[in-house]
Amino acid sequence: MELREFITSCRRVLTISKKPSGNELQLSVKISALGLLLIGGVAFIIRFASAMIQGFTAP
Repeated sequence: MELREFITSCRRVLTISKKPSGNELQLSVKISALGLLLIGGVAFIIRFASAMIQGFTAP
């Protein structure tokens, strides 16, 4: 892909994109936070179970 084609495709994307409304932005933030908490919780449970199996020894 040449530079000119890349700039043209970027310009095309920017012209059809729109700024999200307040509700859309708030929903995106809530979903992202929920995903982070879920992944963090699963990681904590795995780490805790690993520590229990190993007998709380130093890493």
